[in-house]
Amino acid sequence: MLPRSNLLRRLRALRSVHGEGAENEKIALLRALERTHLPRAGDVLDLHEVLCFWRAYPDGPALLATVERLLSRFAARRDLRRFRASLTDTGIAGTSLHFSFFAPTASWLARRFPRSLRIDWPALGDGDRVERLLPLLALYAETPGLDEVDLGLPGWLRRLKGPDETDASFLVRRLDALRAKPAVPRERINVHSDSSGDCD
Repeated sequence: MLPRSNLLRRLRALRSVHGEGAENEKIALLRALERTHLPRAGDVLDLHEVLCFWRAYPDGPALLATVERLLSRFAARRDLRRFRASLTDTGIAGTSLHFSFFAPTASWLARRFPRSLRIDWPALGDGDRVERLLPLLALYAETPGLDEVDLGLPGWLRRLKGPDETDASFLVRRLDALRAKPAVPRERINVHSDSSGDCD
């Protein structure tokens, strides 16, 4: 078996190579790299990029099956967990993605990944604009409490949200229920990618 640095170098070299024997060599390399802990965040990113490329352009069904298996388990890789912070905003499963989403995308994410959205509280600032909307976002029976108790915006969102959603998912879902125009601001949120979201 090649040393791990040579495995990755050979993988990069084969990225756009097709033809006789290429598929079998790619599969053998991927099987070896599946059990190999990569030493740098950039190496993990390179492996992921090649996997996504071969998922889009596989040599055949055997390579596609191997690629999809590795992608489905990518978030569990020990080297990915080790370099998780360095791989922020790469879009790799198991890493964090920080982005100010437009309303339609935020709504889609809240429906599909209700436990993965987070409000970026530092970017939100004092949250006065959102806090003024709380009476519209709460159920009518909950509104007297808003007048009686000052939990602050984070406290009220924690109290009002359901057990299977985050503060951000609750906020997006309730704004959707208002049937407001997309121009109503959806404050900055973070989404942590899920292993099922790779290369979709």
